[in-house]
Amino acid sequence: MSEMLLKEMEEVSLGQLKEEEKESGRSFLLIDENETLQVEKENHFLRKLGCSAAEGVKVLSIFGNTGDGKSHTLNHVLFGSEEVFATSPSPASCTVGVWAAYEPRLGLIVLDTEGLLGTSTNQNKRMRLLLKVLAVSDVAVYRTQAERLHNDMFHFLGSASATYLKYFTPQLRALSNRCGLDVPLSNLGLAVVVFQETSRTQLLDHDTTVPADILLQKRFHDLSLSTEAFSSVQYVGTQTITPPTNFSQLRDTITKQVKSTASRAPRQPDIVFSALQALSDRFCGEISDDKISMYSFFPGEDFTCPSVCLSCNICCKNGLNHQKDRMPHMADGLCQYTHQYNNKVLICKKCYEGGREVIVVPKTSASSDNLWFGLAKYAWSG
Repeated sequence: MSEMLLKEMEEVSLGQLKEEEKESGRSFLLIDENETLQVEKENHFLRKLGCSAAEGVKVLSIFGNTGDGKSHTLNHVLFGSEEVFATSPSPASCTVGVWAAYEPRLGLIVLDTEGLLGTSTNQNKRMRLLLKVLAVSDVAVYRTQAERLHNDMFHFLGSASATYLKYFTPQLRALSNRCGLDVPLSNLGLAVVVFQETSRTQLLDHDTTVPADILLQKRFHDLSLSTEAFSSVQYVGTQTITPPTNFSQLRDTITKQVKSTASRAPRQPDIVFSALQALSDRFCGEISDDKISMYSFFPGEDFTCPSVCLSCNICCKNGLNHQKDRMPHMADGLCQYTHQYNNKVLICKKCYEGGREVIVVPKTSASSDNLWFGLAKYAWSG
C-alpha cells in the first residue's frame, strides 16, 4: 500500500474522529416522527452518545405541551445552560420526533420529545411514540407552564400508566430474561416529576398543611385514574414573576431521583437501546387518526392487533405483531358460522350435555383401523 494512500486513510479517520467530537455533547435524532429508529446498531448508539458500553446509565425523558419550554428546561437543568437541545422563539414546534444526548456527570441519557400539541399529522402515532419513550425511562419530567394543572396532564399520565402495564410489561420482562437481569425492567416503575411554572397563580405546594404529592394523587383518584406503573409522582413548582426561571429545586429533585437506587439501578446503555428497539419492533405500523379523543390519549386500537374476523367482524384481542411469537389470532366468544368460509367447529355432544365444550376433530378412521378398512367405514357411514 502506497504512502499516499495511507496518508489519505489517516486523514479520513481523523476527519471522522473530529466529526464525532463535534457531535459529542450535542443532541441527535434518535426516533423520527414516523416512529423509526435512526440508530441501527448498539455501537452506533454508543458512539452518538459518547459513552462506553461498560458505563451504568439511567434514562430521563421530558413531556409536555408544545411551547412549554421542554428543551430549554433540559439545557438549563442538566447542561449548564448550553444549547444541547435546539430551542426557538418560533410558535411552531422546534422538536419533532425524539432527540437524545448524554450527560456524563449523572450518567444520564436524556430524551427530548415532541410536544403534545405538536405538528404531527397522525396524533395517535405520536402518542404511541411518546409512550414507548416513557416505557424505557427511569425518570420522566412533565413540564407545564399552565397557571393551573389541567386534566389533560392527568389523563396523559394515567393512561400512560395503564397502557404500560397492559401492553409493554410482557415485552420488557422478556427483554430482562434475554439480558440476564436480576430484576426485570417491568417490575420497578419509573419516577414521575411534575414541574409547574406559574406567573400569577399560587403553586400547588403553597398550602403546607397538605403535601403537594398527596394533592396530585387526589386529582388522579377523582378522575378515576391510576398511577400504579410509577414508583412515585412528585410535584415541583416555581413562580416566575420576572425571568429567568429558577430551576434549582427541579435540578435537586432530578439529581436525587437519578442517584437513588431504591427503585431502579443503572444499567448498560446497550440494554436501553435493546429495550427501545424491542418496543419499536413490536408496536409499529399504521393506525387510524380518527379514534383519538381528548380524554383517551392511548386507545387500545393503537396497541392491539388490527385484524378483524371476516365472518363475525370481531377484532383480534392480542397485541400488535403477536404472530412474531407464533401466537394465532384470538377473540372473545364463539365466531358466527358462515357457509362461504366453512368455519364450523364440531363439539362432542355427550361432553356438551355434561357441561363441557370439547372440540372434536373429525377423522376418517380410528387409530386401530388400517387405512383401507378405515376409508371403507367412513364411506359406508356417509
